[in-house]
Amino acid sequence: MGRGCVAEQDKVVLHQRDPLKRYQKRVEQSLENNRQLAKKCLASGRKEYCICPSGDETVDVLKHGNEALKKMYAMVDINEVKSIMDETPEGIEKKQEIGSLFSEALSEQYENDVLIELDALVVKEEAEKLKLPEVPQTSCLCLQQMKR
Repeated sequence: MGRGCVAEQDKVVLHQRDPLKRYQKRVEQSLENNRQLAKKCLASGRKEYCICPSGDETVDVLKHGNEALKKMYAMVDINEVKSIMDETPEGIEKKQEIGSLFSEALSEQYENDVLIELDALVVKEEAEKLKLPEVPQTSCLCLQQMKR
């Protein structure tokens, strides 16, 4: 793998990781919201409105999330991820360096040299366009015969 390149498998893993983490956060947030709602219901004495997920359901959801994360982590080589993370700042630095080189103004002398060279190329091209074929120096036999 070349520096600055990300393997297709690594891209897939990195793209799968984020949705899994978001899913895990949503599940945890949902569980926390349900707990808070249950506390409010119990505190207000409205037990009939209190729908609490059972401990088994909560554990099953967490197990499912953990299994998904374990499968994802099994696909990831931590050294490759570290390598990718190390290469990212280098790539950004190179991009910025190249951008600054392109955005720098040309010195006045260099710009004059470029314009002189451009003028010379234009003159040469126009001369080549106007170049006419040479007239033959020998006389044509058929013209000589016609004169006779």
